[in-house]
Amino acid sequence: MNELFSIGEVSKLFNIDVRLLRHYDKISFAEDLEQPIRELELRNSLNSVMFLGKVGVSISCENLLNRNLDRFSSIFVVLEPGDDDAEDTFCLPGGRYLTLRFHGTHKKAEPAYIKMFQYMDQKGYVPAGDSLEFALIDYGLTNDPSKFTTEIQIPYQTI
Repeated sequence: MNELFSIGEVSKLFNIDVRLLRHYDKISFAEDLEQPIRELELRNSLNSVMFLGKVGVSISCENLLNRNLDRFSSIFVVLEPGDDDAEDTFCLPGGRYLTLRFHGTHKKAEPAYIKMFQYMDQKGYVPAGDSLEFALIDYGLTNDPSKFTTEIQIPYQTI
């Protein structure tokens, strides 16, 4: 019985193109992630990996407009087709989102927000909804905090 994930299985699990995984494997990036994923699988705690990029936090539009970045307004889970729907689910609105990824956790997001606000100010954009923050790489994949990666998305509109 094979106890390790194949590249194809990781591709399906995380919805990542197989060619991209093979590319990272060639440049040794995947080596850094491979061992923790395999250890998690062997410990039967792979479910923690399944939530990466699916659980997030947000800052309200009002707080974004006032540059108050010290309080999250919600915690959310992104559901995939086929996931059980609960009564209080809703679809995120489509539109234009400014997106930035940075190394660090939610606690270290303020400089990334400031950078995004500077860009928005230059372009004449304003927040048009709550931000979305997703942990893409955290303790579920590595014990090295310098490799943690978070993505911030802010819906925007032109002034």
